Amino acid sequence: MSNTVCEPVAGECAPEPVAGCCDDWPEHSPELRRMARDLAWRTLGLLTGQMVGTCPVLLRPCVESPCGQCQSAYWSSLPWIPRVVDGRWTNVSCNPSGCSCRPLHEIKLPGPAHSIEVLVDGNVFSYWKQYGSSIVRTDGEPWPSCQNLDVDERKPGTFAVRYTPGVPLTAAGLWAYSVLACEYAKACTGAKCRLPASVTSVSRGGISMTFDKTMFPDGTGIREVDAFVHTLNPNKLLVRPMVWSPDVRTGWYAG
Repeated sequence: MSNTVCEPVAGECAPEPVAGCCDDWPEHSPELRRMARDLAWRTLGLLTGQMVGTCPVLLRPCVESPCGQCQSAYWSSLPWIPRVVDGRWTNVSCNPSGCSCRPLHEIKLPGPAHSIEVLVDGNVFSYWKQYGSSIVRTDGEPWPSCQNLDVDERKPGTFAVRYTPGVPLTAAGLWAYSVLACEYAKACTGAKCRLPASVTSVSRGGISMTFDKTMFPDGTGIREVDAFVHTLNPNKLLVRPMVWSPDVRTGWYAG
């Protein structure tokens, strides 16, 4: 199974900083504000292991082949694999004696998600529930397995899942992000800021920055930001943790 994945530029989905973080924010050019938002949003994503600071992702699942691949030794070793059988997205059980199939009613996203929207035939589809990182269809029908990838996801004959990875941004998180965005903007204008010395150079006219590759090894040094980051990522993980056991069969695959 493969997906067409569309992700926007972070600065285009990052929220506007809240009032009170820096009085001169409205005075900056639109380009500088967009860059500062982008840097702050991506920095929060990095520091929190992508729990916040993420943007909406559009998934358009497309299964490439049905049970044929189950005949290989590799596929035969996997207990359950999503495939298309008779035009339906199907969970296929494969073993050396062959394949058996059942319709797939559950989609497993890569990790925690919020702000989920499901589109079927271009319309918002409401008959589903979220269980952790799974989307389960509740009307008794399987999810579509085939779609027309040559047209927009809001056209007939399409199937799409739009979601934001991670967890919602709390009020404390929005404040921390706003402070960080303001500090980035100050650094680029040459104003005094609280960013660490790892910000080694700025280009005011070109609106660019250069960072040391070991930037933020011990946090940003900005108490509001570091306090919020610690609540989500006290162990300084780079990505969300995953659990795997040889005793647990292969899970659903949606990407």
